[in-house]
Amino acid sequence: MFILSIDTSSKSDSCSIVTLSGELIANISSEIPSVQSENIIDLIDFAVQSSRIDKREIYKIGVCKGPGSFTGARVGMAAALGMSISLKADVFAIDKFDITEFETGKKPFFKRGNKNLIKERGKLVEAKGIGEDWIEIGALSLTNSIVIARMLVNNDKKYRDLSILY
Repeated sequence: MFILSIDTSSKSDSCSIVTLSGELIANISSEIPSVQSENIIDLIDFAVQSSRIDKREIYKIGVCKGPGSFTGARVGMAAALGMSISLKADVFAIDKFDITEFETGKKPFFKRGNKNLIKERGKLVEAKGIGEDWIEIGALSLTNSIVIARMLVNNDKKYRDLSILY
């Protein structure tokens, strides 16, 4: 059994596949700006083929729901939902705030213009002050798809199951 993760809300599309123990077996990304999110299915196919797994062995799919590119996030969620239906896999949407906090252990914030926004009780609010224990979203050392996959290895209960949407 494997976990597939997808991020199409960032500057580069990416997908990763990990084992149940969290071992990374595929990580594919594309930075072709003119076709961002249009090639996610090709990236997923390439990841599955290069890892030599049967896609029917994918039982969880994680997808980044933003913030970031609105259209990109929707394309990623649509791809994840479509694959979850065909593979009978659970699908989970995770935001970049949770991804960044999981990877760095710091409180994440998002820059919009001259404002620093944070997630508070599920909503974006302006931060009153940003200190050393904060990190800007997008400052990750790994691609979001790798972190999403690792998050779902042991702790998928806290993330919203997208399958309730269909």
